[in-house]
Amino acid sequence: MAGLVPVLDKKSTDDLNLSVLQRFDPDVEDILVKAGHVAQYILNTEQMQWAKGEVEGSMFVVKRRSQPRFKFIILNQRSTENLVQDILGDFQCEVSKPYLFYRHNGEVSGIWFYNEDECDGVVKLVQRIQGMFKANTVLPPKPKLEPKSAPSANPPAVSAPPPSQPEPVSHGTPIDINMLLGQTSATGAAAPEPQAPAPAD
Repeated sequence: MAGLVPVLDKKSTDDLNLSVLQRFDPDVEDILVKAGHVAQYILNTEQMQWAKGEVEGSMFVVKRRSQPRFKFIILNQRSTENLVQDILGDFQCEVSKPYLFYRHNGEVSGIWFYNEDECDGVVKLVQRIQGMFKANTVLPPKPKLEPKSAPSANPPAVSAPPPSQPEPVSHGTPIDINMLLGQTSATGAAAPEPQAPAPAD
């Protein structure tokens, strides 16, 4: 019947998604994991408030033929500008379901997942990729330098999340949201989590 929509199997869907991603990045060779619907939030570090970003859509963790070998890509439904992020190097992240928080170029962002199981899948894969990268990376020896001055006797303490919030589970580099920020608010309180958006129609 003319009104019926063909149902694609998983392989056909994956092949279709891969071809779409390769239009934006021809070096993408494989989709490692995907999430059906996510939304970006950006933290205003002066006001310690979250604002919804301009990116919303499907998320893919991909393997590439060239460097950087692994990225996540969000195919943006709100504009033609997709969100693309290298997940190696200095990428730092933390998970507090249904959010994945990360810092890049001094900006703290949060990715909200409609499906918490998909959030788990993405975080576990990123953790595994980062672990493999660190295991295969040989760092050069550090040069021996004499310190110019003695370190402070009272180093600043790292702020812990307030008791009212559950302790987040860190992945990759062990950090908390305040370490991602590099600062706290004027009152010393941690940044609140963003409010989840209503499910898309």
